[in-house]
This record gives sequence, structure tokens and C-alpha cells, in this order.
Amino acid sequence: MSRSERPGRDARGLFAPGNQIWKRRKTTGYDPKFGTAEELAEACCEYFQWAEDNPLWEEKAFAYEGVVSFENVAKSRVLSIHALCTFIGVTPQTWGNWRRDRPDLKDVLAWAESVIYCNKFEGASAGLYNANIIARDLGLADKNELSGPNGGAIRTEVTSARDILAGKLAGLTVTRADEEDSGGTDGESGG
Repeated sequence: MSRSERPGRDARGLFAPGNQIWKRRKTTGYDPKFGTAEELAEACCEYFQWAEDNPLWEEKAFAYEGVVSFENVAKSRVLSIHALCTFIGVTPQTWGNWRRDRPDLKDVLAWAESVIYCNKFEGASAGLYNANIIARDLGLADKNELSGPNGGAIRTEVTSARDILAGKLAGLTVTRADEEDSGGTDGESGG
């Protein structure tokens, strides 16, 4: 298969406009005013549909009876807030400002973020996406916290090997002295 025959590419083998998310919206770098939550929800749905309709393509080599052929395999596109913002023509900072300043958009913002979270979590769980990358992105990485007694700070002591050995020998000496006071080690009782 030649480069121009690959899905999503033009006659020169370059990506077709449908695969160039930054060309998708007519506004760039502006803060389009979504007058209502419904307008924003519609724009988010357009992004979700675009992501589904424009998968990423991976070229894979296959060999059968000594003949190697190349095939394009569609790969699911990971949804993200950054890509959504790029698609609707706003910056991630604007998205964050809306969360703070636009209570009328609160439910739509939460819904869109939930859709994106589910896409990442389920895609990673099914092996469609790199689970390590998605887990870090979603804040799901294993975390271990160490603490000292009663949840306090960890206390460390620097001890030399000589001090450790002296402590062990002192413990042995105390043990033998205790045995002698109790009547010896041969089973005789003291009196």
C-alpha cells in the first residue's frame, strides 16, 4: 500500500484535514462566548464525535508465506481536556476560568471531564492505551507514605558497625549475668 492509499491521507500521502485537529475550528486563540450550557455541550459532543471518527493510524507489517505487506490499523484516540479545548477554540486556562467564574457551565464542564476520565480509565483497563501513562494522568499511581511512631516523623540514627557489635555483645553479657543470678545454666537452683 502506497502512502497516498493510506486512510486519512491525501494523494501526496499527507494527513487529510480531518486528522488535523487544530484546523478543525474556525476560531483560534479567542475566547468564544458560549452563551449557554447547551452550546458548550454541543461543542463538546462535536469533539467526542470527531475523536471517534478520526482514529489514529498505525502502520503494521504482516508476513504471510514469506510475503510482507503493510496494513494500517485504526487506534482509538485518547480524549483529553487539552484536545477538547483546542477543538472548541479555547485555552485550558479559559476552561479553568469557566470552572471558577461560570456557574451556568458547571454541569457541562463536569460532564465533559467525566466523559474524558471514563474514556481514559476504560481504554487503559482494556489495554487500548498505555496503562502507566493514563494512571499517572488520572492520578491513580501507587503512593506509599512512611511515617514514624504514632504517625510522626521518621527518626534516623547513624550508628557505626563497632557500636552495633558492642551493643550485641553487651546484650549477651547481660543475658549470661542474668542466668548466673538465677542459678546457672546447668539446671541447678541457687540457694
